[in-house]
Amino acid sequence: MTDDKQVGERDLEVLEPLLRSCTALAMSERTNLTHRGGGLRVTYKVMLAPGATTVDVERDQEVIVERADAPRTRRPRRALPPGRGR
Repeated sequence: MTDDKQVGERDLEVLEPLLRSCTALAMSERTNLTHRGGGLRVTYKVMLAPGATTVDVERDQEVIVERADAPRTRRPRRALPPGRGR
């Protein structure tokens, strides 16, 4: 969503081919929604493609795709911050 339709269309020219080329995802056609002020607002339905079970997005925006036939591994949890010693 953006208030500047030209900027939004330029962004979509890059994002749409990237999403469609990802073999782990299946994407619907674009749906244009109304936007007050004439900007741009679109939605897509994005689903995991057959064979992919999970997609994890980490804080640094790295995307990890795991296949359904991959062995399950347990991720370590981050430690809690130290208490204040009340």
